[in-house]
Amino acid sequence: MADRGRHDAPGFAPLLRELRHRAGLTQEELAAAAGLSPRALGNLERGRSAPHRGTASRLAQALHLSDQDAEELLRTARLRAAAAYTPAEPPVPADAAGRLDDASALVLAVIGSHPSRLVSVEALGTSAVLSGGELRGALERLSAAGLLSRHEDGEIETRPEAYALARERAQVLFSPAEQEKLRDRLVQWYLATADAADRVIAPLRFRSGAAQAGAGQARRVFSDRTEAIAWCERHQEALAALAQLAHRSGDPSPSWQIPWALGGYLDLRRPPTLYLRMHEIGLASAREHGDLRGQAAMLIGLGLAHYYPRRFDDAADCFREARELWRTLGEPAGEAGALNCQANVHLETRRLDLATAYYRESLILYRAASDRRGEAVVLTNLAETYCEATDFPRAAEYAREAVLASREAAYPRIEAMAACQLARALDGTGRPDEASILFHQALLMSRGAGDEHALAWALTFLGRHQRIHGQAGVAASTWREAIDIFDKLADPHADRLRAELVTWI
Repeated sequence: MADRGRHDAPGFAPLLRELRHRAGLTQEELAAAAGLSPRALGNLERGRSAPHRGTASRLAQALHLSDQDAEELLRTARLRAAAAYTPAEPPVPADAAGRLDDASALVLAVIGSHPSRLVSVEALGTSAVLSGGELRGALERLSAAGLLSRHEDGEIETRPEAYALARERAQVLFSPAEQEKLRDRLVQWYLATADAADRVIAPLRFRSGAAQAGAGQARRVFSDRTEAIAWCERHQEALAALAQLAHRSGDPSPSWQIPWALGGYLDLRRPPTLYLRMHEIGLASAREHGDLRGQAAMLIGLGLAHYYPRRFDDAADCFREARELWRTLGEPAGEAGALNCQANVHLETRRLDLATAYYRESLILYRAASDRRGEAVVLTNLAETYCEATDFPRAAEYAREAVLASREAAYPRIEAMAACQLARALDGTGRPDEASILFHQALLMSRGAGDEHALAWALTFLGRHQRIHGQAGVAASTWREAIDIFDKLADPHADRLRAELVTWI
């Protein structure tokens, strides 16, 4: 690290993690040495909290750093602490609402009908209470009055006290019927925008008839995948709340269409609580109104919400029911997806023959539906199954097909996973150098796509490869990075890797 300049140094969180890896310490070991809890250290490494000066000094001592590295760590700690400090905003004036003009008071009430403090200006425009110019002017006046804490990038955030006031104003200015109409317009705008984001995040994802949700509705336009993911990240709680509101409204279909439209984002980020909550709401609504398509879609999502935390019995029940519904609806791609999910459960529970049979059936259906993205997923899973069965030549055949299919489908997660399975197959047939190159390519693809789940799995496979070929120290560091990512994602694979790592370091 001696050649690292002051201006190109990493932030405190990545630097701390790098130094810990170099020292060969686990988070638990460093936390104990520095007098911290493992959770506190984890929050520091993930950038969720800023270090106190004494904490940074104890970490430098625990890591036995050189003077230069210690100075670097302390400097980045000071910068991180300074960035975390923001002066307290002045309180909202007690008479702020009373001094508002009629237009500003009306916009504040519209904001109060929104389920969260963060709202897109375009969404407010759907209320049709003011013209575009009048709305912008009212927002500027609300900001000048200290009621809005942010007004940038097409979004505003209402101060907490002002939001409570806004909700009161909505109750006073709007009748229940008017409030419901405002919420319906918000629901439709957010549903259409979530659908637009999903088409950028996962352009070839299976959508079925649900793809018509929000058709013809005004929506936000996204320039690239990064922008679409960031929007979903910021508004996920509002979307969940709107799905809940739709469940109780005259048109309940958005209660399942919203989580379905968010499928690409949820698959990428997998926020566990949100994933489960949104699909439970959507399924309840679809069942209550006899919507078979909504039930099938939500059962897949709910099954995945159980599958990722390894509640396989619950997941299998959901996938089985979803398969029957998609078959009833005459949707081969939907049925293929459910079969693939059932096969995943069999793979995870080591019933490899059943997994293979289900994957092959799924592959036939995906090909009949001309769904190249689905083909890529199943081919990758078949390659993994044959790797687990140590049939490496057949695994390599499926993995090569999967790489081509995932490229055609522009699906970077599956391309990275297919590369990992091909690397495993090459490793198993005595070609470790080629395997190593492929593993590192998978890492680059995952990092480039911003896909932390794919990255964690690529690191897992790479660590096993390194260990097999006598690089135990490097493998341990690789696995620690994978464990850190799995921990951050609340993925139980972290505990499995951690337990296995203890047995061989």
